[in-house]
Amino acid sequence: MRPVLVSTLLAMLALPAAAACFTGQPVAVRYDDGTTLRILKRRGDEMTVSETSAEGEKVQKWHLMLFLRETREADGRKTRETWSGRLPGMADLVPGFRFAVDGTSPAAKGGRNPTRLEGEVTGVEEVALGDCRYAAVVIDQDYYLQDGWLFSLKTWLSPDMGVILRKQFQASGIAPMTQQAMALE
Repeated sequence: MRPVLVSTLLAMLALPAAAACFTGQPVAVRYDDGTTLRILKRRGDEMTVSETSAEGEKVQKWHLMLFLRETREADGRKTRETWSGRLPGMADLVPGFRFAVDGTSPAAKGGRNPTRLEGEVTGVEEVALGDCRYAAVVIDQDYYLQDGWLFSLKTWLSPDMGVILRKQFQASGIAPMTQQAMALE
């Protein structure tokens, strides 16, 4: 019996240690496409982030949850999204919640274009990051520009961490794109 116990213990020691799952609110999220999101500041549902693409392009953004409010490009250009209604907050994001907000976004040749954001929280799902699983609310959104559909975005947002763990983007004429969180810091 003793040799069996020793061999069992040795086999257990040879196994890799299970990775600890992240808890709390991350200061950075790395995605499978090479993008890194760094959270610079949080205040309630608002956050300021720095996003660096795989190519090294850096953008600073201001968000109310996942709803973009302002972007500053690496070259100093600044754009502001203007929303006329109240954007949903974290407490609103429960299955069945629907929202529609009108606004404006910068036009290519100056001025502003009318925009509309419509969405619905369609459920709660688990998102796997390695061996760890995190609860996320699933939010389907459609963006319209000058009354024409521009794109759809489906996001899996962790309410506990306040970050997007996965998103799928679909626009007319291009293949759907998915971005998945790979690491939390």
